[in-house]
Amino acid sequence: MNPKRKGDNAEREYEELMKSRGYHTYKSPNVKFYNVDIFNLFDILAMNEEEVVLIQVKCNRVKDLKKIQNFKVPKGVRKVLAIKYDYQGFREIDC
Repeated sequence: MNPKRKGDNAEREYEELMKSRGYHTYKSPNVKFYNVDIFNLFDILAMNEEEVVLIQVKCNRVKDLKKIQNFKVPKGVRKVLAIKYDYQGFREIDC
């Protein structure tokens, strides 16, 4: 499986996980020639009545952790790095 497809599948899987937890989600659209991530950093925006969660999904490695940690958000907004490990599932890091 190519890396793009693997990443898209991980994002889709994590989005479904957040929906099962009771969140409404928005995933930035896939565009071939440029980056349209939320704030050029996050893949998924999830929200419920209590909080908003900005999510970056990665496969098998921690990358961009410093960028996510340095990104300032107001109270009630969480930042999560979700890492999908092959054959193991997700590890979530609150930033």
